[in-house]
Amino acid sequence: MILMRGLAGLALLLVSCSSTVAQSESETPADQPATVQLGQPFELAVGGAAVIAETGLQVTLRAVPEDSRCPPDVNCIWAGRVSIELEAQAPGEAAETFTLSTCCGVDASQRSYAGQTTQLADVAPGPARAGQSTSEQDYRVQLVVST
Repeated sequence: MILMRGLAGLALLLVSCSSTVAQSESETPADQPATVQLGQPFELAVGGAAVIAETGLQVTLRAVPEDSRCPPDVNCIWAGRVSIELEAQAPGEAAETFTLSTCCGVDASQRSYAGQTTQLADVAPGPARAGQSTSEQDYRVQLVVST
């Protein structure tokens, strides 16, 4: 009888521990913004966010509304571009949503907000082959925030 109670208690303990482990594993770090350094490149996926350690600015990649880059297997008269939608939120400031693009100069690829400049440095993957498209969830953008 004592052995049965001991085994039942052990079983209850194991179930409770495995439940706690399962809960911890389901709380992914992707739900929390990454902390990055001012002036250092960092990567975001759609829905991902980063906080600049020195300033508290949070940058979130909301969407990739345009990818008109020329496919690698086609001769185009225009290289095309990728546009991304970002949201920036600095402590004590109203959030601002803006678009950055890989085309058409510095004015299109960077934006100043709350005394900090966010620059679009790169977009991956490269252009899709003709007749194919890239899922929004597959995009990764490299950004740099500076003062």
